Amino acid sequence: MTESALNARLRADARMNVVLPKLIEIRAAKARLDAEEARMLAEAQMIAADWTEEAETGRVGSDAGFPYRSIAAEIGAALRVSDRTVQRQMGEAATLVNDYVGTLEALDTGDISAAHVRAIVTAGSIIETPEMRAEFEQDVLQIAATESATRLTPLAKRRAEWYADTTFEQRHRRAVEDRAVWVTDVDDGMAEFRALLPAVVAHGVHDRLSEMARSVIDARRGGDETGPDGAAGTISGTLAGVEAEAEPAGDTRTTDQIRADIFGDLLLTAAPTAHDGGATDLGAIRASVQITVPVMSLIEKRITDPYETAFL
Repeated sequence: MTESALNARLRADARMNVVLPKLIEIRAAKARLDAEEARMLAEAQMIAADWTEEAETGRVGSDAGFPYRSIAAEIGAALRVSDRTVQRQMGEAATLVNDYVGTLEALDTGDISAAHVRAIVTAGSIIETPEMRAEFEQDVLQIAATESATRLTPLAKRRAEWYADTTFEQRHRRAVEDRAVWVTDVDDGMAEFRALLPAVVAHGVHDRLSEMARSVIDARRGGDETGPDGAAGTISGTLAGVEAEAEPAGDTRTTDQIRADIFGDLLLTAAPTAHDGGATDLGAIRASVQITVPVMSLIEKRITDPYETAFL
């Protein structure tokens, strides 16, 4: 190492000797504040519980959830956070304060971060017996002291299985009851289509989409006009029978794009054979799409379009 390089290294080390302790101090202070916030949110949860209990005394048909919503709304307004988010945070904080005392203390002393806490509490949710949960906590806190939160997450999940009151198969049977499908609108006229399914089904769906996408790409490379599953042509890209704009010559779609197109085509045009027939007649159901256009955008167009100002 040259003298100049050595001097540069020494100067960097000297500066890091100032920066690193400060970063450690800041991180510990943030952890202490996170622990104190958890205590206050858990206290708010207790206030709501006490309010509910007092309100229920001698009354019939009262709204038991009102105290929780009211307190969450008050906190949310002060912190500019959704009341639903506050209710969730109150519940999580109460779990931490009541069921994971050691984890809360480790957070308070700065030995672990809020991310470590989330990993521990989430993994421990399958443990119902307090004694087993306490053993799990002691076990996993030793790992958390030396591992990052990202590394801790899978380790904590595996350790939790040792102390769980139920088997994986039992929990899976219960979890299957929560299967669902939902759509979340995002920006630029797009939406996320999400489904909660048994893992074997979800991976099977993705694998089939991938195989069909590869078939399209192979046909594209070889100049073959045969699409996936032996169907002629490429994926149509239609919505409820309405033709989309014709694709330009030369298919340049990526594998992800092709998978998404096939996914939409299969759901919109294929019959649900596994559930078809009988009283439901699912094969006769067709998708309908309703497009809402903000009225102000139409007004703006008319005002700015010189050929349509006469209609205003």
